[in-house]
Amino acid sequence: MTPDPSVIAFLPWFIPAAIAGLIIWVDRREPVPCPPACRTCGYNLSGRAPDSVRCSECGAELSVENAIITSRPKRLALSSLIGFLLLLCMSVGGIIALACRFEWTKWYLTTAPNHLIAWHARQQVSPFETLALNQWFDRCRAKTLSSAEEAAMFDDLLTWQADRSRALPPTFGDFLQEMMNANRLSPAQSQKCVQGFFGDVKFVARSTIRVGDPVPCSFRFANPRGQFFLHGYGWYASFQEPPAGPPPNEWSRDCYNLPSSCFEHELPEALAADKLNTAALAPGVHMLHVLVAIKMNAGPAVAYRSSINIQVLPAGTAPGTPVFDPNSADAVAKSVQIAIVHSMDGQLDVDVRLGPAGVDRAFNVYIEHNDQRHFIGGCRAKAGTSDFHSRVATGYPRIESAQKIKSLKVILVSCPDLLLIAPDQYKYWEGTITFPDVPVYDDWASASSNQTARRYLVTPTTQPSSRGP
Repeated sequence: MTPDPSVIAFLPWFIPAAIAGLIIWVDRREPVPCPPACRTCGYNLSGRAPDSVRCSECGAELSVENAIITSRPKRLALSSLIGFLLLLCMSVGGIIALACRFEWTKWYLTTAPNHLIAWHARQQVSPFETLALNQWFDRCRAKTLSSAEEAAMFDDLLTWQADRSRALPPTFGDFLQEMMNANRLSPAQSQKCVQGFFGDVKFVARSTIRVGDPVPCSFRFANPRGQFFLHGYGWYASFQEPPAGPPPNEWSRDCYNLPSSCFEHELPEALAADKLNTAALAPGVHMLHVLVAIKMNAGPAVAYRSSINIQVLPAGTAPGTPVFDPNSADAVAKSVQIAIVHSMDGQLDVDVRLGPAGVDRAFNVYIEHNDQRHFIGGCRAKAGTSDFHSRVATGYPRIESAQKIKSLKVILVSCPDLLLIAPDQYKYWEGTITFPDVPVYDDWASASSNQTARRYLVTPTTQPSSRGP
């Protein structure tokens, strides 16, 4: 049987205490005889009259049993004094050692009343306050809080959530979502909770379009709070008048179920030209009214509105401004990452990505095999950025005997038409980049780990120049 840890902790203190007690026992002595004296005041009664029944000094009754003493206790020897002090110190030390091993924090958090736990949980985040907050959560889950205490708790948490200057503990968002899923929050509290998670929503729309073009528009959470999952969103946009109610269209069929960190970048939602009837717009400045309603897995949808000025240009106007910069050619080429693998169905998977570079870029991507080009897709990126949703071109070209192909030519051709779906990109590097010999791998791991410098041919204007890594 395993001994009790508290007993083991007490043993180092018990042994010296036992030694001290032994010293005191060995050093004991008989009392010392003394002349008869009053027990009350200690007066020497040797010369009192035989018939005297009271102490002449203090008047105490001497006929009472043990009123007169004839011996005195001995003075403690130095060894006995040391032993006594050692015994006292060891006893106190043992008690302190046992007290230190007691889980006082757990005991306090378990037994403290609700209002004290709530007070600790409301303080700034620290290890103890975090424990108190989790205890507060557990008591709420167990429904040991009164209705008033629970309502006040949710109001406090929502105020905390809205205060962007205060950090949130890791369990904060999960608890709020749990309570919202269980319908423990009131409708007003649920609305405030969802808004607290999303924070502010920033809309971005292309400031210049042509007559008949779509309107690239995107939104993003400017300051999301905590870890949450987005179920979907619906949108409404019009050049006619601001929307008065929720979006009339259904929720987006491409419902997102992603953590908030994925929304630090923009999610483009191009507004179709036919729905906005941009063909009927006259050149000039027009006001675009946008409404986006966002919802989580549970809880109400939260609507965000914005009105954005759009400059409409005549049809046929160039969609963007080309950048003729031969000095950027090498940086543009080196920012390209290419991965080509043999797919399970015997064909090819092609993935082309644009990394950061010092110039805006927009490319159509092709692969070439046996002098035949196959279109892969388009990708674009602003200078210094590499937004995931726009910088990747993927494709699955159907090529005969693809499994036998060991390398391919990859060609990137600048394409200004890609800017028509870019909310905030108006320039593009003008030129063509050719990678004449890109290896084809059997798996993505090999393709991703072999992004070494490749030989390329850059044509920034009309005169090609052969370059190497």
